[in-house]
Amino acid sequence: MAAEGRTRVRLSVASQFFHNEDTDTLVASGEYSAEDSTSEKVIDLLNQAQLEKENKLNCLKQVQEFIVNKDPTLLDNFLDEILVFQQDRSADVRRFVVGFIEEACKKDIELLSKVQNTLAFMLNDDNVAVQKRVMLCVTQLYKFALQYICKQKAISEELEHLWELLIQIKEQIIDMLESDNDGIRTHAIKFMEMLVLVQSLKTQDSESLKKGEADISLEIVPRNHPLVKMTELREEGGSTLESLLTLIASHTISSVNLMASLGSLSAIARQRPAFMAIVVQAFESLHANLPTSLSKSQVSSVRKNLKLHLMSLLKHPSSIEFLPQITTLLTDLGASQAELQRNIPKVSTEKRRPEPEAVTSKKPKLDPEELETMSTSDAVDMTAQDIIPKLNKDTVTDLVLVSMLALPDSLPSHFHDTYTPIAAAGGQAQVVHLARLLATQMNAARIGKGYERMEALRKAQNDPRMKEAENMSIPVIGGAGSWGNNIPGIEEDPMFMYGAPKPEEDSALKRMLGGHFDVNKEKRPLDIKKTPFVPKEPAVPQLRMRKIKPFKLSDVTRILNPEERQRMMTGAVNRILAAENSAVRSGVIQERNNLIVGLVTQLGGELRMILQEFIQEDIRNRYDLLLSWLYQEYGASERTGMEDEPELRQSYGDCLLNLMDGLYSKLDAKDKLFTRILLDIPSLTDGAVMAVRMYCEDLERLQVGFSTLRELILKRPATQQQLLQTLLELTTNEKEQVRVQAIHSAKKLHTRPELAESIEVRAIGMASPELLQLVENCPTGAETLIARILNIITDKAVPTAELVKRVKELYHKRVSDVRFLIPVLTGLKKQEIIAVLPKLIKQSPSVVKEVFNRLLGCFHSDSKVSATSPLSPSELLVALHQIEAKSDMKSVMKASSLCFAEKTIYTQEVLAVVLHQLMEINPLPTLFMRTVIQSLSICPRLVGFVMNILAKLITKQMTKPQSFSVLLQLPSRQLESVFEICPELKENLVAHVQSFTPHQRAHIPRSLLQILDKDGKKDEKKAKLDKPDKEQIDPEEEDDGSTKGDKSPKRTRSHTRESLKDKRKSRRSRSRSRSPRKKREKSAGEESASEGEIN
Repeated sequence: MAAEGRTRVRLSVASQFFHNEDTDTLVASGEYSAEDSTSEKVIDLLNQAQLEKENKLNCLKQVQEFIVNKDPTLLDNFLDEILVFQQDRSADVRRFVVGFIEEACKKDIELLSKVQNTLAFMLNDDNVAVQKRVMLCVTQLYKFALQYICKQKAISEELEHLWELLIQIKEQIIDMLESDNDGIRTHAIKFMEMLVLVQSLKTQDSESLKKGEADISLEIVPRNHPLVKMTELREEGGSTLESLLTLIASHTISSVNLMASLGSLSAIARQRPAFMAIVVQAFESLHANLPTSLSKSQVSSVRKNLKLHLMSLLKHPSSIEFLPQITTLLTDLGASQAELQRNIPKVSTEKRRPEPEAVTSKKPKLDPEELETMSTSDAVDMTAQDIIPKLNKDTVTDLVLVSMLALPDSLPSHFHDTYTPIAAAGGQAQVVHLARLLATQMNAARIGKGYERMEALRKAQNDPRMKEAENMSIPVIGGAGSWGNNIPGIEEDPMFMYGAPKPEEDSALKRMLGGHFDVNKEKRPLDIKKTPFVPKEPAVPQLRMRKIKPFKLSDVTRILNPEERQRMMTGAVNRILAAENSAVRSGVIQERNNLIVGLVTQLGGELRMILQEFIQEDIRNRYDLLLSWLYQEYGASERTGMEDEPELRQSYGDCLLNLMDGLYSKLDAKDKLFTRILLDIPSLTDGAVMAVRMYCEDLERLQVGFSTLRELILKRPATQQQLLQTLLELTTNEKEQVRVQAIHSAKKLHTRPELAESIEVRAIGMASPELLQLVENCPTGAETLIARILNIITDKAVPTAELVKRVKELYHKRVSDVRFLIPVLTGLKKQEIIAVLPKLIKQSPSVVKEVFNRLLGCFHSDSKVSATSPLSPSELLVALHQIEAKSDMKSVMKASSLCFAEKTIYTQEVLAVVLHQLMEINPLPTLFMRTVIQSLSICPRLVGFVMNILAKLITKQMTKPQSFSVLLQLPSRQLESVFEICPELKENLVAHVQSFTPHQRAHIPRSLLQILDKDGKKDEKKAKLDKPDKEQIDPEEEDDGSTKGDKSPKRTRSHTRESLKDKRKSRRSRSRSRSPRKKREKSAGEESASEGEIN
């Protein structure tokens, strides 16, 4: 039995298929023998999955169980076999492939480099369910891929390709946020949630994940990793969070996507408490401004969902600082006081004590985006503080009275469903909450005290005069900065604005850097007012009465020689450049950049080369420094007159050109940073245009070069014509690939109306002096180019006399190739064309066809060329028959066939004229009878005319042996007709054929030989029948008399001849009687008509 069971398992796949054996049954019943390996089982299951349709998914799931869970070492062996099913017709099978990829990569993340292309391909699947499964898979694998890449010490091309493709997939999934499908948008939101969590730093209060889940964050990214940049990932995470915040503020968002966004923001706030303030503020704004597109039931669902997430935030230890806002929102959403007290976290003093240190340590790491968000929160707080005193009884009463005028007659149903009674109406907490709701809406509408103050601060920070004042504030020993802080009322001094921050600004700054504003607490009075410091009496008068000696720089400095000055400047700039990391940590990178570019622009010389090399070492991370330098140089060159300092005027162009040269060797051939730089710089110089042209002429970089050139043409109006001229010049480049790309780009740009006028379709004509001079003085080796030019410009136009003259001179003097005359054939005379016709028809079939198209093209009804050919169609065909002595017969026959193929030109009338002209030629052309046959096959109505021609040929001594070759070219039926018309030809033709050698007779068609042999046999038979008659007549004549013996033989021969003529006439009459009378009448009518046409 064991042997039978083994035999059954090892049946071929086809046998299992036809016996309807189920692999699941075999596995379940244990019919696989113990000796069978897992690999063999997997092979059998894969083969069965290929053949079956209904059970395919089940087989594949068993394969996954074997090679993923049971024996992961087989993953690499059978991965390709599983990936084959990515194009299966069943969407469930394709979804399984995505799930298999996810599980396999979790087992061995190195497999991701092999399946990344499959994921990118299936992300564009037509089935929405497959797309969503891919998005879930990437959501799970992205963090593991990032961890895997960061751990690699050696960066290979395969690893770079993996990271680049991951970035592309990431961007594509984020773009799917604009999809029309709610499910796809929801999955995109979950992916963005993962992105924010992975690309941000976790803190001590971050919520721990479920057991077995890894909380991967930016802490795994090395600071000097050559492939993955922490700053870029962090900025991307911040922008992704901004996108989520913008999404929930949209008035067109669906309820499904809104609730998914709320869940994502809640998870972000719990796992990254640094974003707690942003999320709470977003929930507060959403509660005050729910989307108007939601229905009643959707509003109820959103409010319940918002309440659920706020409750989960309330349980988090970091929510202590936002307790008033969260509890007020929960109260509005229907939460009871018991629920709030039960979920409020209990944080000990020991745990809260180290928080300021942690926050302080993180201050330099805050992004500008976070600062801007916190400043918006400050604006809401300030507006709320401004509103709270105004919410007194009188004001609220007036507001209620005014609002009652706009109330509807009946209570809206959705308001009734969403309204929650206020627990403590009129209390201070309710007033504060109402003020914050109003402040949130006012800030969104860009009104209110807080928004105005925030805008004023922003403008002040961007004011160049403020920056100059900050740079000029140098503390002096004994000045006001050393004692002013201890004097009461000093905050009113204008110098205080540029010294230490005011208490109000200090509290706002603390809130921006991690502290939070409690609206329930009143502002504390300044400490200096509680414990004023009274200085000694002599202190202030002595400071005020002391005379300060004017400071002169010349007293403490000495003049340096140029070498020392240059050495000091170089050392100072090098030290500033080397302090990059310190500037980043301190958050003064922009001030450092301004200092560097200011020094380099003013001092120039060797410092420009030092800065250029420094930027090129890490062009991507120092891109802002590059742009700042170029804009500074450009501004200096624009402020300087041409006559004042020409070197400074030229500095911008030199810097840009040197940078372009350095980037050419530093950047990859397909790097788009080159395009970005040229689009962002203030002005394009001639050197930059030459750099773009150099990129376009480099075969490895031409893709980037031409894409850059197109972008610059569209986005740089000032230099548009210069760039467009460069592109048009590249269309005639000596390199074929460059020409193709240039022509392709020109075609793209030609579709734009504003550029179509500048892009000429053909800028050269036949009357161009340059073209005529080029033809007249043709350089050696340029004959083919000139021939191509002539073909193009004469394709739809008649060549001018000047052009024809120069081409003829070139043909007779230098170029002996007759193909050079083809473009100007219609400009030649009739005799000139006939003279070169033998050479033309010897060319290749395509060339001969082009010749006939040139000569006969104007006779087409749909011809676009308004010209007349020197040769008419009939003259061309007649000329072909007359050149048989100058050319081989085969070429003439092919050329004649091309003419007959033009049935719209060679009509019945034209062919009749041709046949009539050929008949008049003496001697008759060899191909005459062939032309007659082809004419009859094209125009059967010419049969009468042809019969008349054949009759006329008799008068031209067609019976001579020289004309027998013409008769032998006729078909058998037409030859019989000739014999009927002229019986005398038959005997002579038979005798002529009998004189042929066997080799010559082999070239005669068998049908003609049968006709000739048949007629010859009939004559012999008749001769035999006439012989007995002759023998009977002779004795009688001899008996009649001896005197007539000499005359009897003559009489007998004449009698025989007459009897033969009678038999022929009778046979001819019988053959004619067989044909219908109508046919004879029609033939006779056609003959007369044809004779009338010819005459």
